[in-house]
Amino acid sequence: MNDALTNPDLNTLPRATVGRRKSLSWWWVLPLFAFILVGWVLWLSFARAGLSVVVVFPQGHGLAVGSDLRHRGIQVGVVEGIGLSEDTQGVEVRLRLFRSAQHLAREGSLFWIVRPQLSTAGVMGLDTVIGARYLAVIPGEGPPLRHFHGLDMAPVLADLQPGGLEILLEADRQGSLQPGAPVLYRQVRVGRVLSVGLAPDSSAVTVRAYIEPAYRNLVRHNSRFWNASGISIDIGLGASIEVESLASLLIGGIAFATPTQAGNEVVAGHRFPLAPRGEDHWRSWRPSLLVGEPLAEHLYPLPILQRSELHWQQTSWARRREHSRRGWVLVVEAGLLGCANSLVPAAAAEHPATLEIAGKSFPLHADPIVITDGLALLPLASGIRPWPQQRLRVPNDPENIILVADPSLPPVLVSSARMEPDSAGAWVLERGLIKDHDWHGAAAISLADGAVVAILDSSGWRPRLLPLRRNLLED
Repeated sequence: MNDALTNPDLNTLPRATVGRRKSLSWWWVLPLFAFILVGWVLWLSFARAGLSVVVVFPQGHGLAVGSDLRHRGIQVGVVEGIGLSEDTQGVEVRLRLFRSAQHLAREGSLFWIVRPQLSTAGVMGLDTVIGARYLAVIPGEGPPLRHFHGLDMAPVLADLQPGGLEILLEADRQGSLQPGAPVLYRQVRVGRVLSVGLAPDSSAVTVRAYIEPAYRNLVRHNSRFWNASGISIDIGLGASIEVESLASLLIGGIAFATPTQAGNEVVAGHRFPLAPRGEDHWRSWRPSLLVGEPLAEHLYPLPILQRSELHWQQTSWARRREHSRRGWVLVVEAGLLGCANSLVPAAAAEHPATLEIAGKSFPLHADPIVITDGLALLPLASGIRPWPQQRLRVPNDPENIILVADPSLPPVLVSSARMEPDSAGAWVLERGLIKDHDWHGAAAISLADGAVVAILDSSGWRPRLLPLRRNLLED
């Protein structure tokens, strides 16, 4: 029998159930996108909201809403509004400082409108000839502040370089000196006047001057400053007119000179008298002072020379006398290097000589190796750390050098232009450059590589540098 007839379930076919699949509607994406967009706009608005400050200027000078506020050439804010002040005596500018620049709004901050300005110092604000005006700011160091009085022109300290030297000059009267006036050295502008005013007790005029970092080494304790304003006229058999510079003629100026034997460097705040005029002999001074770059003592390590004293006995006119010579010696790996007359006793010495160095006395039994042109190398073990052999070099021609002797004294720069080679190969120095015989035996350090290239012999009537020789450097 057929199963389909007897079993009714076999004749029943299954039916599919149709339903709607659940999915995210695109209508929900639009509100989500709008929410993200609004959040981003709010965050951007909050990030750029910054701080609102008001600056009052005497004049607007073409400033407009939307103009930049800049510090060190970078935009740090924007002008949001401009209008007359309540008393109509100024222009009120409302600024919005970016959040990252809120610290610029402090007591002592200086605001000014950058615009083209022509002065004796040059052209400033040249980028605003074609472009729009903008504001500049120098931050102060006081507490936060929101209301300022702007400057009518850029301050004289707007572009001061770090590392310069600020000094004070005292004069009987102001004359024609003005802030921004040049400070001159040999008629080269090396600084500027920052401010001019009465001293606290009104007994003198105090001038605050700034020397640029490249020239601060020119100012020494014994420097002389004078007022270089105006014209100096001398009428004798002929007429001579002297003026330091066009800038000093128009807005005053200060000149200074440093003696040939320069003193020690000065620190910020050092006071100098300001003479009404310069003396003729001040202008004749010719010190050797490095400018434009750090001294070699900051570029290379300098040797520490040792004071030496040579003692011997010698009979003269039937009488035995004690003789001695002092100088400086350089301890090298092979012994002591110095001038021969500091390490070798006179030929007529009757007894073995002794050499005192670093508090010790050494009998000179071994003959030193005498090098040509007055140099000597004494093979003596002093126990002092030697100057490296690789830092000794034979020069070919006169070089720019610094002289090092007494560690308590600053090195002395000597330009190659102030040396004259003689027939023996030594470099004779210009008269008056080294007057003190206490520099005898000083080491000459090359500015090119920091190597010792010569030894100073100041025992004669003219000091001369004795260049190192090849046989001195041989092991």
